[in-house]
Amino acid sequence: MRKIAGALASIALSLLIPAAAWAAGDVDIGAGITQVDKAALAARILKIGEAVGGTAGAIAVLALVFLGLKMATAVNESKRAEAKEQFIWVLIGLGVIGLAVTVVGFIAWVVKQ
Repeated sequence: MRKIAGALASIALSLLIPAAAWAAGDVDIGAGITQVDKAALAARILKIGEAVGGTAGAIAVLALVFLGLKMATAVNESKRAEAKEQFIWVLIGLGVIGLAVTVVGFIAWVVKQ
């Protein structure tokens, strides 16, 4: 039940944030950036994205190793199934991390233009 409530809250939040931005009307995202070096800003965005993605990826790999050991040493089938489910969720998380790093790269590319 907690997982479902957390997932629903996450979905609701992800739907509300763009709605607030949409309500702002026509906003010129380039306004105010003309005084900033766009290449330096794009490099900083990429550096932050790579650091966060690398850290999250490293934690996910450690979790995969731990869960692999947990599956290998499970004493009964229910513990093994639980570890397998968690393993799958970590793999899904790695996919999300990969997509997030790709989105950050795209945002940095847009800022640089």
